[in-house]
Amino acid sequence: MKNLDTLANHLKAGGFLLAEGKSSSWLLCSTRQPQALEKLEKMLKEENEPEYLAFILIGRMNDLYEYVMNFSDLAWDIAEGSEKALLIWYNNAKVLVPKEVKDEQGNVGVMLNRCKTLEPLLQKIGHGLLSIQVSATAGGWQALPDVLPLPLDAECRLAPERIMRLSAEGDVKFLKY
Repeated sequence: MKNLDTLANHLKAGGFLLAEGKSSSWLLCSTRQPQALEKLEKMLKEENEPEYLAFILIGRMNDLYEYVMNFSDLAWDIAEGSEKALLIWYNNAKVLVPKEVKDEQGNVGVMLNRCKTLEPLLQKIGHGLLSIQVSATAGGWQALPDVLPLPLDAECRLAPERIMRLSAEGDVKFLKY
């Protein structure tokens, strides 16, 4: 991976990383950088692309407390015990969660990182990354001036393999991706 300090400093300064995969590409930015979130929101409005998958990628389960409140033990056990890349939609988003990550009901998607390539970066920055699926044809992200490529190994998977929604009552519903 590119120099870890360079990537971490780039994210902390409000920059973006682009992770290109076989089937999809992902734009990543810090959840704590308002200027990055503003640029992203502007880009999404200009693209007029209502269908995109966005979620917060966290490095360890304790990071979940920063973005979600009042989640059940079941949610914790499922997320931590899953060997697959599992995106869970929680309905108890904290106010500081960027609006780009919330769905119409205010739910927030969070996925525990299963990519060993990203582990050191997530540890270095100490918080989650906003992850948005981008298409090569839309191209609005290409106009962003501060995008660095993020080299990933073949086993790294940023796309969720399963998506699950948890209700306040503890109901579990698996969704299609």
